[in-house]
Formats: sequence, structure tokens, C-alpha cells
Amino acid sequence: MAEEHVPASHTAAREFFDRTADDYSERAEARTHDLSSLLFTRRRETVLELLDESGVRGKLLDFGMGPGVLAPSAVERGFEFIGVDISSEMVARAQALGLPRATYVVGDLDTLEGFRGSVDAVLAIGLIDYLEDPVDGLRRLSACLRPGGVLIVSFRNSAALNTLLRGV
Repeated sequence: MAEEHVPASHTAAREFFDRTADDYSERAEARTHDLSSLLFTRRRETVLELLDESGVRGKLLDFGMGPGVLAPSAVERGFEFIGVDISSEMVARAQALGLPRATYVVGDLDTLEGFRGSVDAVLAIGLIDYLEDPVDGLRRLSACLRPGGVLIVSFRNSAALNTLLRGV
């Protein structure tokens, strides 16, 4: 995709996550102990509980996967993991995990067209508020699902403490 066709928000998101990959990884992997890392841990536990309760297995697409925080647990559960992230730095970190049955792609919403109707579960964890058009994003994510598949989405509560403290 030519740079002039990439919306400014995509460029800003890619640059932000490339730049903050170290901090993000530390918090997501609980290598630092603060409110943010506790929230990451709780969110990961909740997503995995939802996956387990869904009973779905097969291919799992994690859109906005960051450094592959959920990849090891997904692979342990028998999923074929497909991670998509706009940040090449995050994708490189996920690839470094060396997991079997895991594929990683640098991409954005347009990349999802290649996964239409082909996966059993889609995760969109903590990224909806980064999308220019969340409704369009949810449509594209759900279009990746096979019949009977599950879409698990999380987003920030605009009144939550962690949202108010974000960027401080």
C-alpha cells in the first residue's frame, strides 16, 4: 500500500506502537508491576476464559495482537494462531516467541480481506478505540469468521481510571 493512501491515524498508530513496544511488552507480560500491568493480566485472563467457554477451536485471528501476548495461550489450547498488527516492531516481537502453528502479519483492516470466512475465532482486544470507523472495523472483523465462529472484543471504558490516566 502506498504511503499516501494510508490514513494519518494508521500512520500515527503504527509509529506509536513501534515507539512504545518496549513499554507495552513490559506491561503486557507483567514484567513491571503497576496498575497497567494488572489490567493487562486481568484482560488476558478474561479473554482466555471467554475463549474456553466458547468451546471453539481451530484458527484464531488476533487483530492488533501487539507482541503476541495471547499467542502462547492460544497455541497451548490447540488453536492455529494468526496475529495481525500494524506495527512491524510488535510483529517481530511475536515472531521471536518461536511458536509452532503461529503466523504473524504486518497489516491493517484492509489485510482482513484475505481472511474472509476462514477463521473460527477473532480477537480484537483493546484496539477498537484506535479505529477511525469502529463499526466498519467490527464488520470487517466479523466477516473473517466461519459460521459458528466467535468474535471477542474489548475496548476502553471512557470513564475508567486507566483511561483517564492514559498518557499521563
